[in-house]
Amino acid sequence: MKKLTWILPLLLLLSCKKDNDPRDLRLLRVETTTYSGDIITTEYQYDNPGRIIGITSRKNNESPVTLVGVAYTGNEVWMVSSAEYDPSFTETKEVRFTTDASGKPQKRIEYRQRISKAPSTSREYSYDTAMYVYDAAGLLKNITRVRRDSMWIRQDLIIKRKFDWTINYTNSGGNLVTRDEYVTYPITRIENGVTTLSGGSSEYHQVYGYAKGFPNKTDFNNSIVKDEYPVFVYDTPLNSNYKNMHDQVAIDNTDRDLSGTIIFNSKGTIYMDRAYDKKGFLATMTKPPGNTQDIKISYIYGKK
Repeated sequence: MKKLTWILPLLLLLSCKKDNDPRDLRLLRVETTTYSGDIITTEYQYDNPGRIIGITSRKNNESPVTLVGVAYTGNEVWMVSSAEYDPSFTETKEVRFTTDASGKPQKRIEYRQRISKAPSTSREYSYDTAMYVYDAAGLLKNITRVRRDSMWIRQDLIIKRKFDWTINYTNSGGNLVTRDEYVTYPITRIENGVTTLSGGSSEYHQVYGYAKGFPNKTDFNNSIVKDEYPVFVYDTPLNSNYKNMHDQVAIDNTDRDLSGTIIFNSKGTIYMDRAYDKKGFLATMTKPPGNTQDIKISYIYGKK
């Protein structure tokens, strides 16, 4: 009888710990307040194992729009979306990730087709492949990416584009310090049998700062899907191995033409503050107006 008197409280304690385990939480939705006062709500749908199977988005009280549907097969994550950016075109994008045993992406393949509605005959196809490399700590180190586009504007006009990316990540002290992206994009235009070459190259440099020491605490589940559809494009990749979340990012972007002449350059720094909920998860991120169109992002979690 004495044994039962301590077994019952122990079971209750274990049950409470399990019910309050933050690992059981999932990011249910993100509410983004723009500089104009609009609220963009991104919501995540889950299956029974807690995997994202769909993402929807809505502006203010408008009806939600489906951004993507997600399916899983073995070590593959498959995303299919049908964008409606331009009502005169039908666009479909398929993205397939191959992961390792821990769930980190190893390979990404994207196929996209964009076909105009009648009476135009314009068609566009692209095939995109990326490979991922990590350091000993499991942090992203390098991505190499190749994309090929073909645009059939009309019978006598074809445009072919080739993109080659190298993206390098520098990590120090458990944090992402720099992200350096290099891309070349030669373009071949064939019109009435005449070939014209154009294009150029771009460099995108980002340096992250951690002066405020924000802890890296959020829902890291389904990181592949959430990184593919980020709420804030200047966030670091989702990875629980990072020590902190950044409080600023300095940006330096440069475009060059085929001869190497600079045709565009922009520099700036985006600052941000973060706040956390009672469980220690990231609750809000705020930014001064003018840095980006978004000035506040709220993260809402729940059980799934």
